[in-house]
Amino acid sequence: MTTDSERYSFIVEYLDPHAGLTFRYQLLFWAADSSVEMYDIKNRRSFLKKTRVPSITTKDFFLGATITVYSRQLKVVEYGDAHTERAFASARQRVF
Repeated sequence: MTTDSERYSFIVEYLDPHAGLTFRYQLLFWAADSSVEMYDIKNRRSFLKKTRVPSITTKDFFLGATITVYSRQLKVVEYGDAHTERAFASARQRVF
């Protein structure tokens, strides 16, 4: 992976247990301070402003992973941009 000051982008899904609906968000992650920001893709608006979540690290992010942000279980379904895919693809290849 690259330096900790990088920003990574992921597409995550949240299954609302009460409504039975799946929501898709773009999650931005800053490794330097473990900050996240979420953007609602369907409604084209900010869902969560940039905030620190110290329990999350870059090791938590891989396709199929489930991460918890403020009691919401978010499933990482795809990379949000080419930069993130390149950075995490090298780590993914080493695992296989």
